[in-house]
Amino acid sequence: MPLNHRFWGSNFTSDWTRSPTSWKNSSIGSKGNGVVGHCIRSERRISRYDGRNENIRAYQRPSRILRAQDTAAPALLAPGRPVLNYRALGNRTQDLIRTLRGLGIAPADRIAVALPRGADSALALIAVASAAVCVPVNPDLTADELQRYFSELKLAALVTRADVNSASRDVARALDIAVIDFVPGPQDDLGGCAFIGPSVGPASTSGPSRGDDDAFILLTSGTAARPKMAPLTHRNVCLSAYNAGHVLSLTSRDRLLNVLPLFHAMA
Repeated sequence: MPLNHRFWGSNFTSDWTRSPTSWKNSSIGSKGNGVVGHCIRSERRISRYDGRNENIRAYQRPSRILRAQDTAAPALLAPGRPVLNYRALGNRTQDLIRTLRGLGIAPADRIAVALPRGADSALALIAVASAAVCVPVNPDLTADELQRYFSELKLAALVTRADVNSASRDVARALDIAVIDFVPGPQDDLGGCAFIGPSVGPASTSGPSRGDDDAFILLTSGTAARPKMAPLTHRNVCLSAYNAGHVLSLTSRDRLLNVLPLFHAMA
């Protein structure tokens, strides 16, 4: 399917949460993470129109999106790995949420995620964002950079992998932040992943996060000033995904190849 090249830029000059028709005519600038600020400014506009359309209203948190899909349709694909369909993705996400709740992670807790690229890491991000406030970070940041971010974010935990060469683990331990290891699934089971780590408090009885809860805190590039920390609610993220699919006329038969690192705003 031919793609409108305008949507492969990084900075929409109008916000993602406008109606799909008007969003199609948005122009694009050049800053890597500028879109984050537009999403924040549009929060009020979301609540003004999200009740006008049942399809849009249903897209306000990940659990609803997963239920709305054809459960047998492919959701995550990776080279040399079996397909993970929406049913399996939804079930595994719920299992991972329960694991995090058992470790004492609540919806308002902030969890930094320092993971390499790949479908396994995408699944981890979905699960963390569905359970808490996910803060994707570049695992290649220096110890000084990570220490500054981690201190300001007031993290409850860090999710990383034992085989990732990143300063994030040592920085977290120095700041007395719990480290939760993400264990990818085996080659023949993309959904066979797990979180393993210490408890950060009493087990939480909360379910998945809700539409008004923060899903992500994204760290801006800092090209024009000191990097900022920009929160996005589940409603922001889900409506942006809905609009993107609507404008590009995506169906369950289409495939999206992601070549961006998962800590990037467009990933």
